[in-house]
Amino acid sequence: MIFFYLLQGFIFSYLSIGQITKISWDILNEKAIQQNQIETLRCDVTKFSKGRRHYSIDFTFKGRHESIFVNYATIKKYVNENPKDYEIVIEAKEGIWNYYKLDNWTISKK
Repeated sequence: MIFFYLLQGFIFSYLSIGQITKISWDILNEKAIQQNQIETLRCDVTKFSKGRRHYSIDFTFKGRHESIFVNYATIKKYVNENPKDYEIVIEAKEGIWNYYKLDNWTISKK
C-alpha cells in the first residue's frame, strides 16, 4: 500500500508541476515572440516524405534536421521531384532559446 501511495504522489506531482511549468514557458515565450519582427529564413529541402499517413517537407535549419508536416494535396506535386532543386522559404518569429514560431512558408526552386 505504501508503494501505491508513493507512486500516486509521484504521478500527481509530475502532472501538476509539469503543467504549471509548460504554461509558464508558453506565456513567457509568446511574450518574447510578440516583441520580435518576422524573419525570412531560406533552408535547403532534403526530402519530400510521403508515408502511409504522414507527409512532410524535411529541411536543414542551422545544421539541424527539421520537418513541416503537410497534407497530401500540398506535397503531391513535389513527391517525384529532386528535393535538392528546391528550398523552403519560412517566415517566422524568434522566441526564447532559438524557439521559432512558424508564421508562413512556401516552396520555391533554387
